[in-house]
Amino acid sequence: MIMKKWRHAIALLLAIFLVLPSAAFAAEETGSAPDYRDRENWAYFELGEDTGVDIFLVCPTVDTRSETNSFDLNEKLKEKFVNALDMEKGIYEDTGRLFSPYYRQMSMNAYRLTEAERAAARVIAYADVSSAFRWYLDHENNGRGLILAGFSQGSEMCLELMKEYFGGEAPESVSLKDQLIAVYAIGWSVTEEMTEAYPQIVPAAGETDTGVVISFDCEDGTLTDSLVIPSGTKALSINPLNWKTDGTRADKALNRGAVMSTGAEPIPALCGAYIGARGELVVTDVTPEEYPAVIDIFQDGSYHIYDYMFFFENLRENVAARTNAWRTGLPFKDVADGAWYEAAVAYVYDNGWMIGTGDAVFNPDMPLTRAQLIQILWCCAENPAADSSPGFGDVPAGAWYEGAADWAGAEQIVDPAENFDPGHILTREETVDLIWKYARYAGADVSVGEDTNILSYDDAFDITDGYAPAMQWAVGSGLIIGTDSTHLSPQRQLTRAQAAAILMSLPKALRAGQTLDPNAGVTIGLYAA
Repeated sequence: MIMKKWRHAIALLLAIFLVLPSAAFAAEETGSAPDYRDRENWAYFELGEDTGVDIFLVCPTVDTRSETNSFDLNEKLKEKFVNALDMEKGIYEDTGRLFSPYYRQMSMNAYRLTEAERAAARVIAYADVSSAFRWYLDHENNGRGLILAGFSQGSEMCLELMKEYFGGEAPESVSLKDQLIAVYAIGWSVTEEMTEAYPQIVPAAGETDTGVVISFDCEDGTLTDSLVIPSGTKALSINPLNWKTDGTRADKALNRGAVMSTGAEPIPALCGAYIGARGELVVTDVTPEEYPAVIDIFQDGSYHIYDYMFFFENLRENVAARTNAWRTGLPFKDVADGAWYEAAVAYVYDNGWMIGTGDAVFNPDMPLTRAQLIQILWCCAENPAADSSPGFGDVPAGAWYEGAADWAGAEQIVDPAENFDPGHILTREETVDLIWKYARYAGADVSVGEDTNILSYDDAFDITDGYAPAMQWAVGSGLIIGTDSTHLSPQRQLTRAQAAAILMSLPKALRAGQTLDPNAGVTIGLYAA
């Protein structure tokens, strides 16, 4: 089965990279630069839905016949551009509009030339890409979010765009840096020397950081030199399975799906990966016999031509996650742009009161535990040290909430005579009671709102004995409102998103002597069941 899969992939690659002798390209000396006012000079132009985000996608090397550059951009060569791009576009097409220019790219033969000759060919190729990007900025971008994307030579061209357009403090550069979601420079390398010379080139450090460059090149772990990562070079790469930049191994179970040909079904768990000593992405669970280098400018053991294919679904999901993070300004892939709790999550995150529950996730629908709320309140209090430790028997030494639990017990926010019960899932009334006790600790007038007529709610008598004063204060101060117009739902569990909404209203509720507008802030979010 695996042999059939890689043969299918190689057949596709040969169709992209190889041309029959009868289709040899005419070799003009320099050729004419494409006029990007003409849509015929774009492989993709406004392809896809306008979501407020554009992808400027630069084609990899498909010209295997020209001596240096594709001076004759004839119809057969343009067809090869589109064939290569149609494979790649599946990673990006759900995110926004695609723009991809035809350009006088460096041919495969150019990579066999001397460095000086190769540099001359690169200048010609980049002149076209820059011209196309300039035209796109002037006529199509209009402030939209922007992703630069490419593979192999296309990635090299994207990094050149970063150097030219995104550096310095000129108004356009500043604006572009704000608009930049990410650069997917797959199959090329970013080095420390490059980032020092061009500070605008920032390697990705995680799954949802924005304005960064995602780059890696795949090998089997036996090479010491390659076209993309020459000997003596250290690439600053990121692993597309676990989004780590160190050598942490990612098991193949994290691979959401390799896609080895255009429109093919994803193959989940095909391969794992880790970053090697040269910054190469070492791919595990496959062999060079199954996935050969194919092109003679790459040695056996190079998986370059499969770079994005191996991790297709992970990359596709990551484009969506980074785009969402750019829209919300939050590092969470599960806090959607426009969600009712987005502003509340942003507020508590910016204040350092709530962070994610794992890599790039906030878990808005997760029930809130006692340990989480006490940790949050401790952060609100700016992490004071406890005067004494109640010594809760169920708080392990070194637990992430240990300091908060000690403080809460010492300040009588949690009864020090009882167990702390860190994993207990809080109800609305329990949450309000703990916040009420925190407000008393903070010096607020917790009598505010005690005359509030909570009897107007049909379920007021469902409030557990002892929690009524806290609920009266919370409703009267605008900290919470009902789950609908007639119910307080005191025994309903609270989610992390709902807790964020309450906490956004907490500073107002702490203003002693003021009855607050119950419609202020984002407390309306608590209507969500």
